[in-house]
Amino acid sequence: MALQYLKSLDLSTINVPNSYSKVFKDDCMFSFDTPTDPQGIDICMTCHQAFSRGTIDYTHIHAAFSDHSVFLNYRKTLKPKSERADEQPAKMMKLEIKEQKEDDLFDVKLEIYCSEIDQSIPYPNAEIPDKINEAVEKIMSATSSDQKEEIKAWEQEIVPCQHAFDIIQTPLEKVDLTQCQYCDLKENLWICIHCGSLGCGREQFGGVPGHSHALSHNEKTPGHHIAVKLGSLALDSADCYCYTY
Repeated sequence: MALQYLKSLDLSTINVPNSYSKVFKDDCMFSFDTPTDPQGIDICMTCHQAFSRGTIDYTHIHAAFSDHSVFLNYRKTLKPKSERADEQPAKMMKLEIKEQKEDDLFDVKLEIYCSEIDQSIPYPNAEIPDKINEAVEKIMSATSSDQKEEIKAWEQEIVPCQHAFDIIQTPLEKVDLTQCQYCDLKENLWICIHCGSLGCGREQFGGVPGHSHALSHNEKTPGHHIAVKLGSLALDSADCYCYTY
């Protein structure tokens, strides 16, 4: 009966997610139920939100409210320790970090749940319409909305410094590029790109010495915003630092 229901379904109600779609598959939108719970979670195949049929049947509440009737039931069970792919050999030959895939840790079970008739079809099934198969594949391979937010939080945003657009240079007549102008340090040197003043940087963790003379130069001449680390200069790159930005 469930297969007949799917075959008679208007497939325009099934949405295949793309790379821009938000797919919620970590937990229920309204409870703490996750795919590891006995009934798993139901991912709506129209809006890609996740619900559960736990203590409160949020799946049917969503179906009644939105008229969405087809869900991907997603359940996973932790594999026995002896079967997991994350087991380390008795002797580690090298230190490395390996990405662990879900299939390495969990047994995954999928079903197509039809809320209108309250019936499920084990997945995969050769008689399920192609569009539903495509939607299931895309949902399972998609990065979940929660994971996307975590990735976004770690992404580095690089913006141009406003002080780098209009640099007026008044170079010093004589600059010794072998050591700091204010002390005898010959490493951790920063050159002011406005005038050429060469000062040492801050003392760094790990024993790199520094007396912050490059910073002192900026404090005395506030219009000299940017310095370049002398040892980083190359034809197409350099480590720059703006004291003002």
